[in-house]
Amino acid sequence: MPEIIHEKWKCIGCYACESACPEFFKMKEENGSMKAQLQKATQTKVKEGILETRKITANEVKRAKEAESVCPVSCIHVKE
Repeated sequence: MPEIIHEKWKCIGCYACESACPEFFKMKEENGSMKAQLQKATQTKVKEGILETRKITANEVKRAKEAESVCPVSCIHVKE
């Protein structure tokens, strides 16, 4: 099953993903700065920070790839 992977610690809070795909990403203030949050995601603490993952349908892959393509720091990955 396809999924979105968000390396949250790399996020610079530019709002690009939320603008492209508001159904997947929302901006949220964390520790005084804005970060993208992957909606309906599982969060896992890894050495670098928080890794968010969300299973998506095959029909949602195209939309998710829009968020992946606009991220200037490449912290969003879509796995098919």
